[in-house]
Amino acid sequence: MSLTLINPDLKSLTLTAGAIISMNAHFDCNFNTASGKKACLPEWSMSRLDKTTPDQAFSTGYNFYDVHVDPTDEKSRTITKRYGIKFEFGVSGRAGTFSIVNTMIAVGSGVALLGVASAVTDYILSHHWHGKDQYNKIKNAELDEDLLDSVMARRGSYDPLGGVSSPYDGKNMPGA
Repeated sequence: MSLTLINPDLKSLTLTAGAIISMNAHFDCNFNTASGKKACLPEWSMSRLDKTTPDQAFSTGYNFYDVHVDPTDEKSRTITKRYGIKFEFGVSGRAGTFSIVNTMIAVGSGVALLGVASAVTDYILSHHWHGKDQYNKIKNAELDEDLLDSVMARRGSYDPLGGVSSPYDGKNMPGA
């Protein structure tokens, strides 16, 4: 990293006008790998913030006035114009590592949020929706088990206690 990226003649510039330099470091680190834990080096970029061409609006260089008052003579003072380099540092980036604990917390929070969303939606539909009577009627309807059994027998379904049932026996198979 060299200040010659900004101005090759920076030493003479600071003697006459000064300079304001922005130095930005950007980190992009992955701590899951062994090399990421050992060395996480930033990418540096530098630029001049002060006026470097006549068409820019900001002032040239970095300078300020220093006033020194003589303690023996209150009417005497010395004003000195000082020049120098002012550095503005900025740091940005990201660094991270995988954690199963954080992952499980995020998954658990998501599942809980889905449960809360379901309960809130049900409450709103049951109490505040203009079609709440129809919703409650359908939601609380009694299930006709005989009708359900006949529909399932026609379709063929999986019976958890008896295995796979089919409406077809060996004689009524399609294509037989």
